[in-house]
Amino acid sequence: ETGLLYVKALNWPSVFHVEEPEPGTEDADYFLGDFRPLNIDGLPVHKPPYSTLTAIDLNKGEHVWQVPFGDYPAMKEHPLLKDLDLPQLGAGPPQHGQSGPLLTAGGLLFLSSATRNLYVFDNENGELLTTIQLDGYGYGNPITYRTKAGRQFVVIATSESDGSGAKLNAFSLPN
Repeated sequence: ETGLLYVKALNWPSVFHVEEPEPGTEDADYFLGDFRPLNIDGLPVHKPPYSTLTAIDLNKGEHVWQVPFGDYPAMKEHPLLKDLDLPQLGAGPPQHGQSGPLLTAGGLLFLSSATRNLYVFDNENGELLTTIQLDGYGYGNPITYRTKAGRQFVVIATSESDGSGAKLNAFSLPN
C-alpha cells in the first residue's frame, strides 16, 4: 500500500576471517570465522550512526527518509566520550542476527533487531513514537494478529543472548 521498503542497516566495518576447519568437522575446505570490528581503543573508526532505518520508495528508487536506529549506551559511557553530549548513535553490532520490521495498516512500524527494545516508528516520516522494553533480546520478526473482538496485538520472540529464557512478548495496540 505504501510502495515503500523499510530497511534496517548496520554500518559497522569489520574484518572477517576465513579459516581452515579442524579435520573432520566441516564439509568445506574453509569456513567464515569470527568477525572483528575495526576500532581504536574500543572506539569505532567511523562516525555514527552505527545503525539506520531507511524508507525507500520502490517506484522511484529514492530514499524517502533515514533515521538512526536504536542507540548505543555502552559507547556513550566510553572513558573518552563519557562527558560529551552525543546524539543518538544508532545501535552497535548485535551479538546474534538481524530481524525485519513489521508495518501495520495503521502506519506503525515495529522493529527490534537483536536489542532489548521494540521500537515503534511512524512509517511516513521515521519519527520514533515510543520504545517498549522487552524481557530479552528481540531476535525474531515481530508479528501481528487481531482477535475476533477486534483487538490487535503485536508479538515478538525474545531470549537471552545465549538462547536461554525464550518467550513471546505480546502487546495490545490501542483501538
